[in-house]
Amino acid sequence: MNARPNQDAGMLLIAYQLLTEHGFALPLFAASSSANALHAATPSRPDDPAATIIAFDLYDSDAAILLDSSLHRAASAGDDWLNVFLWEGSVHVGKTSDLWLELESARDAIGKQAPLTLLALADGGDRAVTVSCAVAAHDWLARTWGAERADKWRLHSWMPRLLVRNLRKYFEDRLDSRQLTVLLKNALLDLRQPTLELRLPAPSELSPDDLPDLAAAASGFGWHLDIISGPAAYAESGSVLPQTDRVLVMRLRHGRGRTQTQIPLRLIDEFFGPDRKLHDRVSDRTLAMTLSRSGERRNTMKLQLPEMARMADPVARFVRGVASMEFEVYDASSKEGKVIADLLEDGLHNGTTHKTSRGATWWRFLPV
Repeated sequence: MNARPNQDAGMLLIAYQLLTEHGFALPLFAASSSANALHAATPSRPDDPAATIIAFDLYDSDAAILLDSSLHRAASAGDDWLNVFLWEGSVHVGKTSDLWLELESARDAIGKQAPLTLLALADGGDRAVTVSCAVAAHDWLARTWGAERADKWRLHSWMPRLLVRNLRKYFEDRLDSRQLTVLLKNALLDLRQPTLELRLPAPSELSPDDLPDLAAAASGFGWHLDIISGPAAYAESGSVLPQTDRVLVMRLRHGRGRTQTQIPLRLIDEFFGPDRKLHDRVSDRTLAMTLSRSGERRNTMKLQLPEMARMADPVARFVRGVASMEFEVYDASSKEGKVIADLLEDGLHNGTTHKTSRGATWWRFLPV
């Protein structure tokens, strides 16, 4: 676990790290405007615009961008979440609801140029507006990438996030952390038009009214939300996530300073999708991948892993869950790392392990 500053002393939002060329960035905090140590905030509920800050964890980054002092904001544990949002060269800071109002004059342009970014900006506000933005984003994806990919985004990415958010909020005072983890891991969405079926592992009195974001999303696409709970719910269920794409193992290449690695863009498209934040199962920290560009073209996706500097042959396992994207990184000589290295070696014999053109980075998808 990273060392944390005195949570009672308060922090100051002074910098950010780019996640994409526009839209939300990763806000970074410090004990004062002149402090060198940067920290990332931990939310009370992941991926929830209504979350509060519960802690600040030390964040190691050589790509942080300092904010103008006029944009600095004080923050303490218990405060509402603070965002940094970028659009057309301007930087905006504040709560999501405040940013929606502040960017009123730019919203039409954002919707036309980057409908997924507008959806992220609307998220957490008026549900009807959010769903309208989601429908527009789905239509844009269908025109740009095809109906199959658009449908996959809707059912495999956007709606599960709403589901997890609503389940966390509803059950946070009803279940302990272990029970909640089991529930989130086994909750399934299955579309059988015109019904969107939610399947839960244990009997529950949950109703669509208890899942307002998911119910509004289903209604916006012309579906009825039905909840099926208990063992019978899995007799003929479909999964919200493609089973062959849930686990990824990789051999990582040392990059800058031996602490940076590059994730092939092919994997960003096929596995990570829009996810840029990763939860480290080993250290319990949250890291963010950053995209570098060459002109208008994507160049590389970078990930800073300080522990790699001490590893001769770093390997990693990435797990896409409904609630988050998690990973572990080990040296291939360790007990845990050898398991990953052996999986990659085995994949060379049956063609399931792939390599970059120079062979420095390996990867393999695992069935689960």
